[in-house]
Amino acid sequence: ALGDELTTIHDFSPFTGALRTSILEFDWQPAAMPQGNQQLWILKTLSNIARDLKNVRGEKNLLWIGGFARDGSISAEPGGRSGRGGSRPVGGAPAPEYYQDMARVMQQLAEARVMFYPIQPSMVKPFELDDFAELTGGKVYWEDKDLAGLMRGAIDDSREGYMLTYVPANYQNDGSAHEVKLRIEKKGIELRYRPAYVADSPAK
Repeated sequence: ALGDELTTIHDFSPFTGALRTSILEFDWQPAAMPQGNQQLWILKTLSNIARDLKNVRGEKNLLWIGGFARDGSISAEPGGRSGRGGSRPVGGAPAPEYYQDMARVMQQLAEARVMFYPIQPSMVKPFELDDFAELTGGKVYWEDKDLAGLMRGAIDDSREGYMLTYVPANYQNDGSAHEVKLRIEKKGIELRYRPAYVADSPAK
């Protein structure tokens, strides 16, 4: 839960019923973001989550509830200032650097094997959150004001899947990024997966 600080509502557990109960019983309110550079604040929090979860084995799912403006973009500082000294109206499109930074953080989550599920209880389409979620294999849930229903959708979506493993030809530990594409012959099937991976860095 992201408010003035990051709060653990429930520790890691394979029991989705316990997780769902803990979240629904939590007194959730839209995040009261601190004054200052709110873009960097949320990006830093996501980066810290990726860092911490990287050491936890297996696939993880991150349900991100709220923490965004009505249009889904990260709120600007008071006075319309955005991160890195740029300016924009509050609630408008984020600064261009935001996309680069958010893509970098999504890459960190993907490397930590975390699927990002932004949940926005609103009828207003979240701004670009769907694109960012797809970078991790996750999905944004928004087209409803029923928080419990949106959470159920995200949990149900992450409950089942396939794990495919392969060894790329001429694999090298050079820290380089590689695109991944999956295809299926059957019609009417939507594939969602991490569209890229980063090779291990050279040993120091």
